[in-house]
Amino acid sequence: MEMMMMVLLVSAAAQLVSPAPRKQNLNLNHIINLVAEIRKNITQEFFVEDVTALADNGCKNDFLCKVESILQSHGKEETLVRNLGTYIQSLNVNCTKELEKVPKSEVSKPVTNLLQQLDRCSKWLNFNAQSSSSN
Repeated sequence: MEMMMMVLLVSAAAQLVSPAPRKQNLNLNHIINLVAEIRKNITQEFFVEDVTALADNGCKNDFLCKVESILQSHGKEETLVRNLGTYIQSLNVNCTKELEKVPKSEVSKPVTNLLQQLDRCSKWLNFNAQSSSSN
């Protein structure tokens, strides 16, 4: 009986110490799902500005704004652009100012690379439950 009580106490203490699950962002969940669907169904590959360096720099606001700008300029994936824009707005980010600081990449890569980077960053941001991603 004492052993059972000890196990219960240890279990209760472990639950108190373990971090609570973080609230995920619904727009990021939509973005993750849309990216997966688009990547699976893409029929025409086109090249866009490389965003790998921005993604590797921490998936910050400049990355999100750049991806939105690229996708808008190509007139592709309106639903994805809308969800990304909604997420950016929730962060109170001024993309015009953010993009002034971002040099244009001289490298072009297939749009699937951009989608891969967006998927990776969206998952990272969602896992870390970022309410703002500062530069």
